Amino acid sequence: MKFRPVVKFLFLLIVCSSQLNAAEYVQLPGVVHVHSRASSGLYSIEELVTLAKGMGLEVLVMTDQDQVAVEYGIFPLRNLIKKRVERNSVLKLGPEKYLTLITQINQRQRDVLVVPGVQSAPFYYWSGSPIGENLTAHDYRKELLLVGMMAADDYRNLPLLNRGFSTRYIKELLPQWMVFLLSFLMGIYLIFQSGYLKPAGVIIALFSLALLVNHHPFQSSRFDAYHGDRGNAPYQDLIDYVNERGGLIFWAHPESNYSKSGTTLGPIRLMTTSYADSLFETKSYTGFSAIDGDSITLTEPGKKWDQLLNEYCSGYRRHPVWGIAGANFQGEAEGVKLDTFQTVFITKSKSTPHILDALAKGRVYAKQKEKGGGLKLDSFSVEDADSGATAEMGAELNVSSYPVIKFRVASDNNVEHAVKVLLIKGGSVRHQLEGKTPLEFVYSDKTSWASKSYYRLEVQGGSAGKLLSNPIFVDRKAALGALPESAWKPKESESDKAVIMEKETAGSIGPGQKQEGDAAPLVFKIDKAPPVNPPAGASLSDKQIETGSVKGDLSQSSDAESEKRAIAAKGTPKLADAQLKITGDSVPFSLQVASLPSFELAQNALQGFQQMNLPAYHVKVSLGDKGTWWRLYIGYYGAREEAMAARETYHLPEAMVQKTPYANLVGVYNSMKEISRARQQLGAMEYSPYVIRKSADSYHLYVGAFVTLKGAKDLQRELKKNGIASEIAKR
Repeated sequence: MKFRPVVKFLFLLIVCSSQLNAAEYVQLPGVVHVHSRASSGLYSIEELVTLAKGMGLEVLVMTDQDQVAVEYGIFPLRNLIKKRVERNSVLKLGPEKYLTLITQINQRQRDVLVVPGVQSAPFYYWSGSPIGENLTAHDYRKELLLVGMMAADDYRNLPLLNRGFSTRYIKELLPQWMVFLLSFLMGIYLIFQSGYLKPAGVIIALFSLALLVNHHPFQSSRFDAYHGDRGNAPYQDLIDYVNERGGLIFWAHPESNYSKSGTTLGPIRLMTTSYADSLFETKSYTGFSAIDGDSITLTEPGKKWDQLLNEYCSGYRRHPVWGIAGANFQGEAEGVKLDTFQTVFITKSKSTPHILDALAKGRVYAKQKEKGGGLKLDSFSVEDADSGATAEMGAELNVSSYPVIKFRVASDNNVEHAVKVLLIKGGSVRHQLEGKTPLEFVYSDKTSWASKSYYRLEVQGGSAGKLLSNPIFVDRKAALGALPESAWKPKESESDKAVIMEKETAGSIGPGQKQEGDAAPLVFKIDKAPPVNPPAGASLSDKQIETGSVKGDLSQSSDAESEKRAIAAKGTPKLADAQLKITGDSVPFSLQVASLPSFELAQNALQGFQQMNLPAYHVKVSLGDKGTWWRLYIGYYGAREEAMAARETYHLPEAMVQKTPYANLVGVYNSMKEISRARQQLGAMEYSPYVIRKSADSYHLYVGAFVTLKGAKDLQRELKKNGIASEIAKR
């Protein structure tokens, strides 16, 4: 009896401990992308904190502009003879003062945590002329949000145009500077000569000195504004810089179009068009504004965000791309308040390190609040039906059985709202339901699929606004039976090793893998039988190429082993010239449907797809110590949207749209009849050629489709060793 109080105490301790563990993470409503009077905002940071507290917000992520300035200089001394227009910014105020102010505000109050950051536009380029009054700065509003850097020097040394001195690009800029230095030294030498050489030396020395100062190698950016569009290289430089300093980077308002707004900075017109494609063309950033004041399409099922997430699942990206709400709050206007666009943080405590950790790991969701209230994602998880293991938002889960998805949606004000919920898996809507808040749902996904994928939620609430979750990744180690047996089963003549490898390593491509190689077989499910006739723009399969003679440049190949293994193409169906779409435009996109560790498996998969009348071809890629792999692609397309439409036509919901612009051109022919022998010889050497018709009598025969130029160069060297001449071309 005397032990009963101790037992009771231990029981209460266990109960309390379990309750604490269940409440380990809390939801903190916040706002990301906020401007104060330090840059373009109407309120001071103190006033913003007061405003946030009254609205129940607990986190403010400040993103005042780091620099608001443009310069236009006169050639050839653009850095010396110039006009500069500048407005308030963090760098003009002083980053030390800005960071100190935020620290002091956080020390004076605990209700609203203020996290430092900046909005950055690292590059712009000029068109027009100040004389013609049409001087325009392009891409000035192409911006990123930089969050979490805590040192003043991190902001002072940002790689921006027109920003003081830096040692970051000395090695790159030094050769040009050395030319002017040599010219200056030559001028000094001539000064000490007699006759007309002396005044010539003075002129050369003075002019060279001016060029030396103008082109000094201590530039803050390796670019200038006078040589046109430099693509995404300046933005990748900024992303790399912030990553090196432990910060986080988000693309701001990527679908905004400022080309028609008439925005100006003094007498200068500012023009920026939508830059959503930059999300594909840059890497290693943290995320983007998935909800903001603009009309956003890239978060729709199967569109750009899903493509980016699938690139992570396949190993093309090292990190997932997270979605946040970008408020771009500068002051209340047209009914938009500070709490209209919220990012809700799921974190252990209200501290800057924990907030940054939630942003870095995708433990946030984005919401847009309307006049009728707002929505709240009380819970969202995926559970393995077999083991019971669970993953929350932003995490990854290995599933041995089938996943069970659970979520609960409520309202901020406990008012009943009608909502529509989309459960999105790998870019496709797996399930949708309608109901009233609070809405709780459990969904068991028993469909057949393999490899890594993800689930995310989109909730539409009408007068209650909308909500977007970040994904939960699921790695399912299932058999390759998602495809028809003919598309993956090894032939009886193959080695036992190949069969064992195919059975034991089936699954996803792990994160962090190099672009030009894969680490495990990747095969996507075909929902139903594809159409009999491929859509226009699809590449030709082996079964669709007509037999005939060749007069291309492959006839020089005399490899005895290749001739011995040559595969006859007799009896294959013929394809009339008119059935192949003429495309003079670039066609850099493909659908990736498989990645396999041996040529035999890839060839069997290729034949399986071709038997279903799909225009498939495979590409050999190398991953160093991990060996050689074969990727299986379908078609070639001019735009990502065109490839996505083909994916729907072929009923391949989990196929990845990949930008594979680099290929090897091995011959140009006048008709389909001339291609057959070249195709046979390439096939005998374990290549998979395909044809693109460029005009009525111009048929281009390609091998390979690569994300990077390096892959095409490696293949070109290999083809040359086999006696095949080729050119590296952009499709």
